[in-house]
Amino acid sequence: PKLYDLYLSKVRADNFAYEAAQALARSRNPEGKGETGPPPGEGEIPGLIRTDINRTFANLSFFQKGCLLHDQLLELLCVYAKYRPDLGYIQGMSFVAGHLLLYIEDV
Repeated sequence: PKLYDLYLSKVRADNFAYEAAQALARSRNPEGKGETGPPPGEGEIPGLIRTDINRTFANLSFFQKGCLLHDQLLELLCVYAKYRPDLGYIQGMSFVAGHLLLYIEDV
């Protein structure tokens, strides 16, 4: 749990920095012209994860935005990607992590 909490704090700090950079880009370019997307690198991973989470067991609705396990799944996958930067995030990991969240009481 301590290692998980350590990486979770790093993920949250990165997410805060990413959102601040996005807000700055929007303030410099209020009309949305040109490129305001995430910087290449780690900023792409949460976006990939968010896209994949929406497809994870879509019929069950547990992992859809605003539902019971959405935020837990997002955090779990971001923490793993931070813990193993050599692997990062691979499409489909959300299904494996989703099973863990559904069947293990305290992940």
